[in-house]
Amino acid sequence: MPRTDHTKICALAAQIVDEVLTIGDEQHPDTDWTKPAMLDNLSHVLTHAGLWLRGDKSEPHLKHMLCRTIMMLYRELGIKE
Repeated sequence: MPRTDHTKICALAAQIVDEVLTIGDEQHPDTDWTKPAMLDNLSHVLTHAGLWLRGDKSEPHLKHMLCRTIMMLYRELGIKE
């Protein structure tokens, strides 16, 4: 079976995370996204999941879930800027 080209999905994920972080920086300029506790990020992921499952359209919940999950992974892997 031929290997799937992951280029498009990786580019989409990077674009979404950049978009959400940029908006977050604009709305919360004094907040350092690397500081929240893992459970705080997880709480946000679960809140967005619940709202998305109920059909709430007030925010792009899947985008926020992706971004918060990447933020947790970034911390867990110990990536330094």
